[in-house]
Amino acid sequence: MSKLGNLYDFIYAKICGKDAHLNIFHFQYLATYQLHADLKNILCKVSAENVLDLGCGNKPYKDFFLSYKSYIGADILPAKGVDVVLDDPTKLPFENEMFDFVLSTQVFEHVEDLTLLSEVYRVLKKNGVFLISVPFLYHVHNKYGLSALYKFRIIQYFIKAWVHRYSYNQRRRDRKYFIYFISVFFGI
Repeated sequence: MSKLGNLYDFIYAKICGKDAHLNIFHFQYLATYQLHADLKNILCKVSAENVLDLGCGNKPYKDFFLSYKSYIGADILPAKGVDVVLDDPTKLPFENEMFDFVLSTQVFEHVEDLTLLSEVYRVLKKNGVFLISVPFLYHVHNKYGLSALYKFRIIQYFIKAWVHRYSYNQRRRDRKYFIYFISVFFGI
């Protein structure tokens, strides 16, 4: 990037904020401020041994965690915070049940092959947590869009993974959170 481009990025970041620390002058502030506030509120209580940030970019949420032993960022593009560049995003290059916590924010609307969800559950420990967010009211910003069919496919994968992952009693306890996910996802 040119010196002028670097200067522009520096000034814009100072005025508008950057990543998970946007302020009101940033063009995405209104679309993302509640997401960032919710993630900060949730992640500040999380103490995990091994964390996977899937689609990490430059790891804007790393400092939100209470504690962690290992924090690995994986993405399809190389960037400053990326530890593992994924050649094939449907195959995660990690051992089975390696992570206590998997975080993926604003990524799955870009994923064409949702078998990636099966891979996430493969690398997630038995009692691990998978925190995912996708945009609801936001402009379409990829070639696939967010059609009702696409949303249904994501929900279908979550239901399948959720049913196979937990016992009946565990599902009964977690049902309210799963219903909350569906209602937030569909905006109902």
